[in-house]
Amino acid sequence: MCLQYNLRHDSINPSSLHAGTIPSNNRRKYERVESTHCIKLVRLNSSGRTASHFSSLANTIDLSMGGLRLRTHEPLINDTVVQFSFDDSVPDLLQSGTATIKWCYRMIDTAEYQAGLAFRSNQTVEAMAMYLGVHSQRR
Repeated sequence: MCLQYNLRHDSINPSSLHAGTIPSNNRRKYERVESTHCIKLVRLNSSGRTASHFSSLANTIDLSMGGLRLRTHEPLINDTVVQFSFDDSVPDLLQSGTATIKWCYRMIDTAEYQAGLAFRSNQTVEAMAMYLGVHSQRR
């Protein structure tokens, strides 16, 4: 369902994939880990304060050290800074943070959108790295 994946899927040679590596033609910096969590987004204004007229609920599709991909019923505007809040299924260090909306696409044949968010703070990146490290060891 990921537009970026579908556009690049045909150009990836399966024999070149190794566990834990990312193909050289993939622009992603970090490996994605499928993970579903409820998440709340609140738009922040230019001074970093909550813009009360915007709030959206979404579900994550996957997580990485650099950000996350989510599914929502509302379109999200590129380059908007949001505060995100996870449900209680993630550790306290990841309960909330800030991110920038990098892209948002309406899904074909559905009223849903998918969006990619990039974390804005090193603290969130480090907390996500710890969470994903523990999460991958459980599998």
